[in-house]
Amino acid sequence: MQSIQGVYDEIKDFYASHKKFFKQPASRDIEYVVFEVKPSASDVKAASDKMVEAYEEFAATENMKTFLSRNSEQGWSNRWYKAGEMNPVNRQIGAFVDGAAKDAVSEIVTDNNVFYAARIMDTAMLPDSAYVKHILLQGASAAQADSLLEVVKKGENFANLATTYSADKGSAADGEQGNIGWLTQNYMIPGFESVITAELNKPYILNTQYGTHIVVVTRKTAPVAKKQVAVLKRSALASKETFNDYYAQVSRFADIARGKNGKGKNGTRYQAAVDSTGVYSHIMNNVLESTSSYGGVDNAKQITRWVFDAKKPGYVSEIITIDNNYFFVATLKGIHEEGYADVKEVASQIREQLLAEKRSEKEAAEVAAKIEGMTDLAAIAEKLGTSVNSRDGVTFSSLTSQSLDPKFLGAVANAPVGQICGPVAGNIGTYVFQVKSHDTGAFFTEDDARNRARQMAGYTTQMILPVMMEAADVKDNRARFY
Repeated sequence: MQSIQGVYDEIKDFYASHKKFFKQPASRDIEYVVFEVKPSASDVKAASDKMVEAYEEFAATENMKTFLSRNSEQGWSNRWYKAGEMNPVNRQIGAFVDGAAKDAVSEIVTDNNVFYAARIMDTAMLPDSAYVKHILLQGASAAQADSLLEVVKKGENFANLATTYSADKGSAADGEQGNIGWLTQNYMIPGFESVITAELNKPYILNTQYGTHIVVVTRKTAPVAKKQVAVLKRSALASKETFNDYYAQVSRFADIARGKNGKGKNGTRYQAAVDSTGVYSHIMNNVLESTSSYGGVDNAKQITRWVFDAKKPGYVSEIITIDNNYFFVATLKGIHEEGYADVKEVASQIREQLLAEKRSEKEAAEVAAKIEGMTDLAAIAEKLGTSVNSRDGVTFSSLTSQSLDPKFLGAVANAPVGQICGPVAGNIGTYVFQVKSHDTGAFFTEDDARNRARQMAGYTTQMILPVMMEAADVKDNRARFY
């Protein structure tokens, strides 16, 4: 049995010979508690009462756009919805819209403290997309819009007119100047929404933020049933009283965790705060300077800045507020400086790898004993209680064989044709194999060559910046500020 010192010496030897694999960026290990501010029962009731108050006017108003701007978190939209497209808003609202007729109004629906109601404003058979042409007039040229529209209506060549008069020289779909191409509700130029409902081959004038357009729709996809829907949406929000209640809870935790002097330099106080308040403490290791999300809470770079400013393990943060919805208190547990990980940090990882290699080598030796003298691959497979698998087109200079065990791949690269080889102790298993043929210096097809070129171009693009930065001894510090 190997001594403890012998094991550690073996780990140190492995570390020394593979040190480049243990290069690391600066990172930190932390624990943190988070208090999410949620509306109280009275807050939810207040929101429900306001929703009920607005509901009657919502069902009757003739100026929906103005009403929604005053009363709803979701404003008016000119979008037309076909079956199923309202489900992302709310599945109950989606089911109502799919089955309701014009002027119908849904009941109030509650979903996770958010209240919804929907009203069908109009129904129509409309296409999903329209093929659009335009001539853009800007500045003084806009005065020509009416006369140019008449010229277009008379059937003059649209592409020629666009070449002469349009300020947009970039729109030339299908090789014709002035062609914007297919527009959909999801792929729409702002201000062009009317093209979905416009008449075919009937030019008209459209004003947008870009200028004045002579527009004509020449093609449309087959029409389908769609509905225009107004949605009244109100969320229950935490009141000032509720916010203060949560802040009092996190303040109590922070006071215990940071101690009477408020310095927060004793990690045992943090654990005492966790134990005494009964909150859950989250563990997060290897926090990078680029980290901005904690447990699903985004836009939390403020926490990362504190973590990297903290001087040593045991420090506890002040209360960190994120988006006025979350209160964090964090403690620094460990510091990993940029450079090479200390051998003690990676000893357990190395030990597991060494043990795996020894198990693999032992298994290979056992397989060798079982198949000694055998020369038929099918018979070997039967002896080992397994089956023969085949793989064509194994390559060694591209990324196409990256799914194969690298030790097996290396053995195959040097194996003679037609000879039973192995057993090879791989990272995934033990291999006995036979190479059927070798092909060198060419790809199987042009597609193989193109795929190889794409893979290498992508790899080069991905790696060139870090390689250049290392060669020039330049560090990317953007993560500290963004």
